Amino acid sequence: TYWSREDYVKSGEFYALAHKNNIYDPVLLKKLADTYYLRHDLERAIYLNELGYERNPHDYHWAMALALLYQEQGDLARMKEYAQAVLDLDAGNKDAAALLEVKSLPANRNNK
Repeated sequence: TYWSREDYVKSGEFYALAHKNNIYDPVLLKKLADTYYLRHDLERAIYLNELGYERNPHDYHWAMALALLYQEQGDLARMKEYAQAVLDLDAGNKDAAALLEVKSLPANRNNK
């Protein structure tokens, strides 16, 4: 598959088409978001994860993905917002709790 060959452009094209034909499938949406992340397109990865979170507000995995994406982007406030959302859904989540303890972040390293 394109994914296993690390061809994230072709993989993204495949998942975009699959998602277009089944826009409510969260697995396809997540795969599409992941391909954009792996292509260093944080803006699209964030957008698609936000869409997934809107559609699946009780699945903390979407909020955790957003917290990590905002961490990578260097947006401390948004990172903490989504880390808190994770804890609201999964009170024992140690990764989200650790994110809330972060005091500062380096500037975005992926300005693509």
